[in-house]
Amino acid sequence: MSNNDIREMFEEANKLVEKELETPLRQLTRKILNEERKYLYSDQKPAQRKKNIKDFIEEARKSGNFKSNLGA
Repeated sequence: MSNNDIREMFEEANKLVEKELETPLRQLTRKILNEERKYLYSDQKPAQRKKNIKDFIEEARKSGNFKSNLGA
């Protein structure tokens, strides 16, 4: 293997890792955690927090990035 082949192999592996870092589930989790932080450090009402989290989940469902595991 030449240095060029090794470099290409590492570049491909790096692209794969970067792609997997930003999965739809991670995005949703990050949004929910940020909402929880806002709730803890502000005077936001629990009802507003729950509504926002439900909105995040619905938005993720409608995006089509999540597949249902029902019947699997």
